[in-house]
Amino acid sequence: VGRLHELDQGLRQAIEIAREFGQLSQWSWGLAVRVCHGDWSGETATILSSARQAVEIAERSGAPFFFTQATALLGDALRLEQRYAEALEVYRRTLDLMHTKRVALQWRPSVIAARALIDSARGEHAKAVAQARSALEESVSAGNRFVESLTGLALARVLLATGDTGLHDEIEDIVKRGRALCEQTSTPVHLPPLMEVRAALAERRGNPQEARRQLLEAHRFYTDMGATGHAKRLARGLGL
Repeated sequence: VGRLHELDQGLRQAIEIAREFGQLSQWSWGLAVRVCHGDWSGETATILSSARQAVEIAERSGAPFFFTQATALLGDALRLEQRYAEALEVYRRTLDLMHTKRVALQWRPSVIAARALIDSARGEHAKAVAQARSALEESVSAGNRFVESLTGLALARVLLATGDTGLHDEIEDIVKRGRALCEQTSTPVHLPPLMEVRAALAERRGNPQEARRQLLEAHRFYTDMGATGHAKRLARGLGL
């Protein structure tokens, strides 16, 4: 997952092949995963249209797993577009599908963590922290290390957004655990966002030099991964 250019090319090919042969589930899957690619790369211009198409095709396929997955990623696309009310409604539907159809339950913590990020963005910090903690605990219990990495990152962001200096040590511990998980799972997509959290933490602690060092390292990782949108965003902030 650390070579985003290759992932993009692979998804394009998979989507085209599935469309050509009428493989609705695989077609939907490819379109839905484009949301993940957009999130990881920072290139989000087309993810909402891809997500809507994925839901439509998955519904036609009649496959509950793919419909649930596509619905969850539609929620992510709406969240990334800051269309929070719509995203929350889609996440509610996603959780209902998971519970009634008993599918895609391994991704339930990620949906809860995504809702926490929305609550945090809306300033509902206590609710956001409670949800993010719950999501992380559930992912740890399930033994899903990739989802644990994702939910840990969400919790770190939510805790940071509270502005509570008493939470700094906990955030640092989450970042350390997240880095270890990235190495264990060989999925570095969460590494540069964790570096951005550590940079914000350093800035809060009055160490701007360390903050800049972390951001430069995150920029290097984004560039190497092919996360062009995120790399450009940091380059602007760093004056590169």
